[in-house]
Amino acid sequence: MNQKLKQLINKMEYAIFDLDGTILDSMPIWVNLGETVLKSLGIIPDDDLNKRFKTMTLQQSSEYLTRHFPLDITADELFQIFMENVRIGYEKDAPLKPGVMEFLQDLKSKNIPMCVATASDRSLTEAALKRTGALPYFQFVLTCAEIGKAKETPDIYIEAMHKMGGNTKNTVVFEDAYFSVLSAKSGGFPVVAVYDEETKKDQTAISELADGYINSFQELLNSQKNSS
Repeated sequence: MNQKLKQLINKMEYAIFDLDGTILDSMPIWVNLGETVLKSLGIIPDDDLNKRFKTMTLQQSSEYLTRHFPLDITADELFQIFMENVRIGYEKDAPLKPGVMEFLQDLKSKNIPMCVATASDRSLTEAALKRTGALPYFQFVLTCAEIGKAKETPDIYIEAMHKMGGNTKNTVVFEDAYFSVLSAKSGGFPVVAVYDEETKKDQTAISELADGYINSFQELLNSQKNSS
């Protein structure tokens, strides 16, 4: 890990974590989700549907599909179908990514406030964090649906920062996706990007944009041990 990233972590006073692909290995749940649901309803989706869904919440995805496809159900009914398709994954399967729990424990021992800022549904987020034992480490969970903005804007990070009492100089955002890193950077935040299989195609662009790039949280733990 380079010196710039070490200094950033050492100076960090507040931390904002994305959920999917950053601290929770849940992206496999979402791959082809929209396509799978549409096909189950007898609809052949566009080839780029999954790409468009990456920046949407489940509710936004439901509204989009009911506007653009001949479905005989409402957006709210489609939302419930989405929820059923992903709920089991969050409640029973998706694990924390390597080194996450140990890193959260390390930050807690240093009295660094932490929160989760996610595009995922609150009930799914809390179910996964509770199952994995990570929920108690966070002061709160904030979702895009609750603030009415997707991660195409930095609003969710700004709101989370204000709730914790930090500022853009001492609050570090942890994200995995390029568009999320870009949004957080546009809000003035230092960003540590985290490798995920689903975003590896953008790895070069992400690493150039972020203030630091890690393959896993174990790298940060190892750095802390080596510098102590």
